[in-house]
Parts: sequence; C-alpha cells; structure tokens
Amino acid sequence: MCITFATVAETAYRMGHWEHAERTLASAEQGYSTLLRFFSKAKRLTQGTEQELQSKFKHLRERLDWLQRLR
Repeated sequence: MCITFATVAETAYRMGHWEHAERTLASAEQGYSTLLRFFSKAKRLTQGTEQELQSKFKHLRERLDWLQRLR
C-alpha cells in the first residue's frame, strides 16, 4: 500500500498537483511508520524473511526520501 501511495504522490508531483501529492506522501509516510513498528515487534521470523523485509523497508525509505526532495 505504501508503494502505491508513493507512486501516486510521484505522479501528482509530476502533474503539478502539489496538494494532492503532499497528502498522498503523508499517507505513505504514515503507512511506512506503522508497518515498521508492526514488523519490529514480529517474532519468529526466519532470517531470510527478516532480511527481505529489511530490504523492502530500505527501498521504500529511499523512495520516500527521494519524493521529499521533489517538494
């Protein structure tokens, strides 16, 4: 869901719809924060699953940071 919000925000920025982009980016940031908090409390994850989640969170954080710079 967060990646979808990030994609929508990017499209809105490119189209000049700044207010919509800002709201959507805020939703993506909130979703990222919620997911990170949820998965940090998860127990019994395999090492592979944990590494995959860390990779996905890193990729999403980089994308959100990049979108922040479009402001």
